[in-house]
Amino acid sequence: MLYKRKIVFLGLFALTFAILSGCGGTTKTTRVVGGKKVTTYSDPETAKRMEEKEKQKAAYIEDIRKAEKRKPTDPIIVALFETDVADDLKKNTKGRLFPQFRKEFENDPIIRLVDQKIVNKAAKQTSRRRSMSKVKPKVAADVSVFSTANIKETVGYNKKTKKTGKMIALVYTATVTSQYFSEDTCQVKETGNIFKNVEVTKKFADKIKDAIKNKIGPNIPSAAGKQEIKEKQKSQFLDLFRSLKKKK
Repeated sequence: MLYKRKIVFLGLFALTFAILSGCGGTTKTTRVVGGKKVTTYSDPETAKRMEEKEKQKAAYIEDIRKAEKRKPTDPIIVALFETDVADDLKKNTKGRLFPQFRKEFENDPIIRLVDQKIVNKAAKQTSRRRSMSKVKPKVAADVSVFSTANIKETVGYNKKTKKTGKMIALVYTATVTSQYFSEDTCQVKETGNIFKNVEVTKKFADKIKDAIKNKIGPNIPSAAGKQEIKEKQKSQFLDLFRSLKKKK
C-alpha cells in the first residue's frame, strides 16, 4: 500500500527554522567544548536568532517526546529509498534486487510505503546538491530506510559435499532511522549465498520490519499527537511571521 499524503507540520517546522537561520555576512565559528560543538556568531542579532532557533528546536523535540504515541496496530509511514547496489552486482542481478526487496513490505499490515516516485525525487534532488553520504534526503514519513547491496568472497559450507569452500555472498546493510529522533536509528545486516538472493532479501527485509515496528515504532507519535504538534507549529509560525512584519 502506498502513502502519498504529506505530514504538513514537518514542513512548517522546517520553514520556521529557515526564516530564523538567515546569517547575512556574519562570521560563524564552531569550537568543541567538553566534547560538544559550540557555535558562535560575530553579529549579535544573528546570535540571538540562532539562539531562538535552538530553543524552538528543543521545544519541538520535547513536544514529540510528550506527544501521545501510536498503538502497536497503528500504521507506520516508511520511505524506502532505492538500494545502492554495487556495480559488479548490478550486472548479475539486472535491476531485480530493489523491486524484490520493496515487494516484501507492500502487503505488511502495519507498514505503509511512501509512493516510490516521491522518494526517488527527494533522493535525486539531494544528490544534486551534495553527496548522499554526507546528508540524507528527507521525505514526509515516520521512518526512512537507506540500504546497500554488495558481493564478497567468503567461506561457506556445502551441504552436498559436506565440506567448507569459497562462495560468493550477497551482503545487505541498512540504516533505519526515525524522522523524529535521530537516536532512534538501527543498523541492519544480512549475508547469504548470492544464488539464494530471494531468500537472503526476505530475511533482510524481515529484520528491517522488526526494527521499524519494535524498536522505532513505540516512540512514533499517534495521528492525534501529530495533529496537535502540527497545530502548535502552525501557531508558532504565524506568531513569528507577524513579529517579522512588525519589525519591517
